[in-house]
Amino acid sequence: MKITSTNLQKKNLNQKLVKRQARRILRHKNISSGELSIVFVSDPLIKKLNKQFLGKNVPTDVLAFDLSKTKFPSSQKQIFGEIIISTDTSQRNSRIFKTSFNYELTLYLVHGILHLLGFDDTSKHKTRLMRQKEIELMEFLKFKK
Repeated sequence: MKITSTNLQKKNLNQKLVKRQARRILRHKNISSGELSIVFVSDPLIKKLNKQFLGKNVPTDVLAFDLSKTKFPSSQKQIFGEIIISTDTSQRNSRIFKTSFNYELTLYLVHGILHLLGFDDTSKHKTRLMRQKEIELMEFLKFKK
């Protein structure tokens, strides 16, 4: 499993921690191979990407792009994707929700991985299910606010 991390913004962050958490999550979900790219950006860039790919002209916390060319048989647990995380939103939300910056980054990572695993938040029911999975994974990581 190849995991890369790119920092395209100026905030200090622990990319090693995020990559380590990603690897733990993927192992826990029985994902044994593939490639995952994690990119940290500012609000202006994620806003531009959100508009370009989702038609929403606002910044967001995380975007996830499934880069698989084909769907693999269920016996092959692979992932090919890119997760883009806004560190500006992470910082802002850490103040609003009284969490740490790293907690927010990890939560967005979890959210992005869940999207790559097929979860979505397009309805109230699906959003509730996704939030439940986020809580389970954050608890699995033993990540404190």
